Parts: sequence; C-alpha cells; structure tokens
Amino acid sequence: MAAERESGPRRFEPWPWLVAGFLASMIGVSLTFLAIAIQNPDPVVSDSTWERPESDLVETGR
Repeated sequence: MAAERESGPRRFEPWPWLVAGFLASMIGVSLTFLAIAIQNPDPVVSDSTWERPESDLVETGR
C-alpha cells in the first residue's frame, strides 16, 4: 500500500547533509585542537604572583 502512495522517486534534500557535514567538521576541528593542546602543555604556573624566588629579588637599598 505504501508503494502505491509514492508517485515518483524520493526527492533528495541537501540541507540535512549540509548540517551533518558542518557538525562533523566541527567535531573534527575540536578533536584536532584537543590533540594539539595535549601535545603542547602549558609551562608550570605559580599559584601566587606575590611569591618570587630570592634570586629574582633586586636590592633597592630602601
């Protein structure tokens, strides 16, 4: 019965493929950025900006 209702070939809709392609490319770009971030970690950052090693201190004579 369902075959009798369709009078012609199924119509091709491009927009779902465009949306799926856009989402797939965003996932690919995100995974690429994640891989780059994992391979290049940030240098060690001190928790306190007020504490410096004594070798960095300069005597001002005050």
